[in-house]
Amino acid sequence: MEENKELDALASKIAAQVSLSENLQGIVTDAVEKAVRDRGLDKVARKAGLFGGAPLAPSEEKRRFERAYLLGILKLGINPRADLDDAVVKALSEGSATAGGYLAPPGYQAELEQLVPELSEVFPYVRKVPVITDTGDFPTLATGVSITWGRAENEDIDIADPVFGHVDWAIAGMSAVTFISRELVDDANPGIVDTVQQLFAEAIAAERDKKICVGDGDGQPEGLVSASGIAAVDGCSGAISYDKLLALKFALPRKHHAAARWVMSENTLSWCLRIKDEQKMPILRDPLIADAPSLLLGKPYSTQADLADGLIFFGNLAKYAWFDRQRMLIETTTTGGETFRKHQLGIKVIERVDGKVAQADAFRKSGAFTVPS
Repeated sequence: MEENKELDALASKIAAQVSLSENLQGIVTDAVEKAVRDRGLDKVARKAGLFGGAPLAPSEEKRRFERAYLLGILKLGINPRADLDDAVVKALSEGSATAGGYLAPPGYQAELEQLVPELSEVFPYVRKVPVITDTGDFPTLATGVSITWGRAENEDIDIADPVFGHVDWAIAGMSAVTFISRELVDDANPGIVDTVQQLFAEAIAAERDKKICVGDGDGQPEGLVSASGIAAVDGCSGAISYDKLLALKFALPRKHHAAARWVMSENTLSWCLRIKDEQKMPILRDPLIADAPSLLLGKPYSTQADLADGLIFFGNLAKYAWFDRQRMLIETTTTGGETFRKHQLGIKVIERVDGKVAQADAFRKSGAFTVPS
């Protein structure tokens, strides 16, 4: 107990005297707020305080979280003046079933969220819809207002009500987990954190894109392939050609062209590279301006590995709704499952989402194209 008092006093001295960098101060604040939210301390009135004894005021509990966090930094031998871009983990005990769990490394989740869109080719362009329930419906416009001409004097005006529809959602969980030996965590340089982070980012990015394209809607998002109502364009099958791609492009209503893009497999994209226009120039050309996207018939494209070769979608991905019930959650443990027996650190990522085409008219699809002749 005396040692705890001394450590607590030392943490107070550090907090008062050390000039923290803005990066570290932000990490401490974010970590404290996340820990308070994750443990329900902002909502649940408990019979006993988090740190034992009588319940504490929220401000006092937050202050103690900050001290505990700074102590964790000291125990790892990290200079508090340094920017903590690498993972910092701190064992926390609450006297509950979750005692001994690890606080997710501050900054890890935010950086992972930032990496995922960079790796995704489809997800960044869909519409993200935050929801607060596990099921519900999303309103859509089935038919717009129609305008009529030629009404004679004193005759009734035709009724032109818009027709609304809806898309139902049912939230499902997406998760990934990996285990790292504690020896590797203890001995490795910060590169191991970057490696694990990159693996998670790649897995999540690939899975989001996959379900947006080919999800079957059974306990997972419904993708473009399974969605009903997306019209297949007549004549867009067989040997892929310049004329067939033009037909597919201009079968999409003009109002959706501004934000439209192609979606296909990489093999199908390679077939498009072989096609030449009427001037014998490739229809897929490198951009003339640095960092500008490559275009196919004047429109950008995305590829997804699980799409069948020869199938091409063209449309506005913003008309695909991604229902977000719970943003990406990262949890780590050294006591859950067999991690204690095997002396491992387990890292888990969970996301609760659903996805569906909100407006099928904003898309067109081909039949089964084959290699150009």
